Amino acid sequence: MARWLMIAMSLAAIATISEAKGNRYARVDRKWKMQKKYCTERDCSLLDKYTNMNCVNMCLSPTCYERVYAEEPLEDGEVDDYRSYRFVSCLRKEFLKPRAKDEL
Repeated sequence: MARWLMIAMSLAAIATISEAKGNRYARVDRKWKMQKKYCTERDCSLLDKYTNMNCVNMCLSPTCYERVYAEEPLEDGEVDDYRSYRFVSCLRKEFLKPRAKDEL
């Protein structure tokens, strides 16, 4: 009986540790997703949700947009997983940069 109790406690501890680790970008992702929501609802709200991705991406980060989408912008309704991944990677790096106090 004690053996099963020990095994159960070990499994519970492992589950807790793996759950606590989480995504290392969780806080950064939350920030840029909040910014994306703001861009979608405010700056790009007049556009249809299938046609506004270029507007939203440009609003999120003009720098990342230039690096990833400038040469060939997304077509209406287009999904490009590779460029989307590159854009999110760029966003994460940009949102991780320390900001000057006057920018906050």
